Amino acid sequence: MGNRQTPLRAFHDKTAHETIGADGPGLREVGIHGRAAYGGNGRGSATIERSRPRQHYYGRVPARPHVDRLEEIFRMQRELAEIMPPGKYPPDTEGRVSALCTAIIHEAVELQRLTNWKWWKSARPFPSEDAREELIDIWHFVIQASMELGMTPGDILEEYTRKNAVNRERQRTGY
Repeated sequence: MGNRQTPLRAFHDKTAHETIGADGPGLREVGIHGRAAYGGNGRGSATIERSRPRQHYYGRVPARPHVDRLEEIFRMQRELAEIMPPGKYPPDTEGRVSALCTAIIHEAVELQRLTNWKWWKSARPFPSEDAREELIDIWHFVIQASMELGMTPGDILEEYTRKNAVNRERQRTGY
């Protein structure tokens, strides 16, 4: 199997590429170019290829080698939950899920406030970096809610795959 390049998002609207070989993904920063090495967009790019352990790239902390990325996110969320002050979190699962839903809703509103949703006002530039941060806040609460419901990354993939098939069928049939 030959190597193939797949686009990845990196900070500062740069385009990164990950070279995936027969033995799996591995990242190494090789360089920044004025145009993407693989059909880029002219905003800057980096070519990433396997050769040495993963390292930071524009502030992004790539997953550890041979660790599923969603598993890595779950690990980091578990570690964060362990350092949260006791007593600030509802004692029962339903209460925790309810609190997390409230947090998700409020973070989504914070994300929406960054957009030009008020059609009656003058438009302002969209702050992509701020929007990305709000979206990651949502991810924190979604992952925690998933863990509260006893879901694993495998469960998420299974449920997502099932629901994706339902949504595709709905689109196919004019839902």
